[in-house]
Amino acid sequence: MKRVLVFGTFDGLHPGHDYFLREAKKLGDRLYVCLARNSIVAELKGREPKRDEQGRREALAESESVDEVIYGDRELGTYQIITDVQPNIIALGYDQQALKDDLERFIRQEKLSIPLVVIPSFEPTRYKSSLL
Repeated sequence: MKRVLVFGTFDGLHPGHDYFLREAKKLGDRLYVCLARNSIVAELKGREPKRDEQGRREALAESESVDEVIYGDRELGTYQIITDVQPNIIALGYDQQALKDDLERFIRQEKLSIPLVVIPSFEPTRYKSSLL
């Protein structure tokens, strides 16, 4: 069984998120979503998400593409979820360059062989979370 892991805040699901999740699911058999903690969102984006962790988790759980939603670490860069899920592939959004760079560092450091696949954008000028 091929496991795919994605990371994100998913603060108000929109068609861009739906596209990302569908495309990531196509890469394997099970799709795991690592949902960013409120504290991590605040640290990265300088603000709390609009929806709390539970609300964001419930919305993701309703997606037909998502098999499991797991809360992310409380500390940046630890990636315990990679140990827990043992993904075969990590899918990233087109706008997750900083995460991609950090995951590449982590994967090298831990001597893992997990490919990173960047999912292309879906109407980014219309459905980027920061624009909505």
